[in-house]
Amino acid sequence: MSKQGFKKFIAIPPGDSKEHQEFPEDMKKGKIIHYRQPSGERICLVASFASFLHAEESKQHAAQLFSVRHKIQENHEVWRMFSEYLISLSPDLHFEKYEIDISKYGWEVLPWDPIVTCVIDSRGQDNHCITICDGWIYDSNFSHALPLGKR
Repeated sequence: MSKQGFKKFIAIPPGDSKEHQEFPEDMKKGKIIHYRQPSGERICLVASFASFLHAEESKQHAAQLFSVRHKIQENHEVWRMFSEYLISLSPDLHFEKYEIDISKYGWEVLPWDPIVTCVIDSRGQDNHCITICDGWIYDSNFSHALPLGKR
């Protein structure tokens, strides 16, 4: 919390910088992650969704989104900026809120629509974003999409 007058809180944008050199050997590789998160940068929100768009043959939208990654991810209103930019690319790229209890229904209840979410790790940290769609996880820290599953 800030003690300086008008600053009531410090907004921390999503996007932890964690690099993975190797793809897990025992996992099936999905499509190539075209937009990777460079070491020391926090662009996972934009990079994961841009990689999803690229994999789905929407390469121009992916490139346009990735070109403004720093403008979006360095803004304290990152989710609003991200949403507004996607809608400016296409009205089909709009957000809807989903609440799904995976523990109750399992992974098969996920809609085909891409899901952009923050991952919560075993230590309770939730500062890394991924995109999930059609049984694949687009994580900008890996070379290929990961198969969706509990692991």
